[in-house]
Amino acid sequence: MEKQAWIQHLKSLEKNAIIAATGRAAHPCAQLHSKIGGIPDLPPDFVWPYFENARGWESSTPHPLSFIAQILLEDLIPYDLDHLLPTSGILYFFFDLVEYEENEQWDRNVFYYDGDLTLLKPRPLPEELTGEERIPEFNMTYHTLIDHPGNQEYRQFYDVEKKYEEWDERYEEDAALAGYPPRSDYDDRVFKFLGYGDIIQNEVLSSAVFMHKSLSPDEEETQPQDWINLFQTGFLLSSDYEQYWLDAGSLYFYIRKQDLAQRNFHHVCAFHECG
Repeated sequence: MEKQAWIQHLKSLEKNAIIAATGRAAHPCAQLHSKIGGIPDLPPDFVWPYFENARGWESSTPHPLSFIAQILLEDLIPYDLDHLLPTSGILYFFFDLVEYEENEQWDRNVFYYDGDLTLLKPRPLPEELTGEERIPEFNMTYHTLIDHPGNQEYRQFYDVEKKYEEWDERYEEDAALAGYPPRSDYDDRVFKFLGYGDIIQNEVLSSAVFMHKSLSPDEEETQPQDWINLFQTGFLLSSDYEQYWLDAGSLYFYIRKQDLAQRNFHHVCAFHECG
């Protein structure tokens, strides 16, 4: 295939994404709102998720997951140009900031609540969470982005061996010719819904396939193209707080497209990568 045809192929893979810019909350708002960190507003019957050391690692002990974010989904309606997300309810995100372990079980990292919002009450963080495991509250403002895949996801769409040997360099050439800025020019790590995850090391589409097979061995095996970025974290920076998710890292929450369409958040794959 000619070079220009590959450029058009890259353009065809564009997706709409939502970028969230964060700022430290001077005073936590009393009204229900979207936020990174702080104290979550939870339904009365919510059971806080724990890392239970289901694999029996000697160096690990059970401990509560850290609260990462709550997203009031009506806030995202003007920015969800493809209407992929629910228009009501709240998404809650949790992650293990002690061991930085990925999913050990389903229904631990992401929860969707679409009930009576007046029933939600602030829930203090578990006392076991201390220091780096507690994130102060940050507010969010949103804007849209026409997103393109990183090279590790781009390569899922055709036979690598038949195109380029020097994959990274050639991909960057394609991206530049298509009019995209290099990903190194993006603002460090950004908070992003939908679009493509900004992958640091490993190609997470295949990781999602492997994780789904591991946690649901009796279900039909998924394919990399079945998955989409639900949410990724960026850096949190203020005058008195910094969060880089270990070494210039991000948390990723990937969901099957069919599950997102059905508002089924029970099988979300959660990952961590760092630089």
